[in-house]
Amino acid sequence: LEWVPCYETPYQCARLQVPLDHAKPRGQKTAVALIKSPSHYPLGHELYHGPILYNPGGPGGSGVEMVRAR
Repeated sequence: LEWVPCYETPYQCARLQVPLDHAKPRGQKTAVALIKSPSHYPLGHELYHGPILYNPGGPGGSGVEMVRAR
């Protein structure tokens, strides 16, 4: 993934290319939008637990907007 600054600090965004049909992994692709926000705790801090992946499911609302609204 290539993470780039997006929206306002501290967010970074990327697009993950995935098969449109998982039964045809070499077929047509689609992009899933991703957003990350750094932890409030530094690596090594007792409250740091590594990255958290969030997927609101779908189809439906934007997972990116849900993260930004927190």
